[in-house]
Amino acid sequence: MWPIEPNEPASNSPALVEDGRHLSPGSTAAATLSQSCIGNGWSVKGEIAGTESLFIGGCLEGAINLPNGLLTLGPQSRVRAEVTVRDMVVRGQIEGQIVVTNRLDIRSGAVVTGNIAASRLSIEDGACIQGKVNTAEELAVLARPGGAAAEGAKITRLRPRAMPIPA
Repeated sequence: MWPIEPNEPASNSPALVEDGRHLSPGSTAAATLSQSCIGNGWSVKGEIAGTESLFIGGCLEGAINLPNGLLTLGPQSRVRAEVTVRDMVVRGQIEGQIVVTNRLDIRSGAVVTGNIAASRLSIEDGACIQGKVNTAEELAVLARPGGAAAEGAKITRLRPRAMPIPA
């Protein structure tokens, strides 16, 4: 009916999610944000690679490669994957090697099992991490093509073990 401005999403488009917050379709942030979503009812096996941000609310097993994107794991998410991303927010459960070239936020209630390499790391009270955390220096080796194998670095994979739950 009426022409839609190029920078304004259609009014019937769903609100976008960034870092767990909903953005209204008319906001400036929503106009510049492009994000794909794997909802709560989905279960995916395989490799995901892309150039935009991704929200996962369901289950995923495989590999995720978003070298310039934000990966957000919702509170109900269950992920078992090798992950390479620019930024990541974890609210659910993830198991596997995680390489984040910029910032990793692990929120309250999140469970991370596996090795982490991140330039910046934020952990809220109530989050659980089991694994090795690498510094920014080690990240440069892991993020290159060929990664750890090319430099002879050894990444130890830890086996999950039962953790006591505080009363």
